[in-house]
Amino acid sequence: MKLNDCIYFLTTRLSRELKKQFDEYLSEIDLTASGWCVLLCVIENNERITQREIADILCLETPTVTRILDNLQKNGFVERIPHPDDRRCFIIKLTKKGKDIKEKLYSYGECFMKGVSSLLSKDELDKFKENLNNIYNNIKSKGIVCS
Repeated sequence: MKLNDCIYFLTTRLSRELKKQFDEYLSEIDLTASGWCVLLCVIENNERITQREIADILCLETPTVTRILDNLQKNGFVERIPHPDDRRCFIIKLTKKGKDIKEKLYSYGECFMKGVSSLLSKDELDKFKENLNNIYNNIKSKGIVCS
């Protein structure tokens, strides 16, 4: 098999390039792509989400989410509030600065994704997303069998 025929290589290469360019774009507002994703998780879960839940949603390891949250907290976007029912975990909440940047999060994300989407026709993009979701869902439910 050639490298350019390998789905793993192709998706990894694409993912890394998207992350690199999104990081560059988000640097204007002191964020990274990873931080942007975590902030959206917090917003979409009405600021009632733990680090473990963020890790599960984003398919990341807990220590990775901890590092991202450390950076977001250092930059004043989030705070950790002790969980009322579990001393071992924290609820992640937006600070005033985090709430103030909420609209920018959406506009930056929409602008970047619009730029990416413009590289394909609507039908190609819809099919691409459908195929990626199908591959993911099948791998998640059935695993990969090497024969």
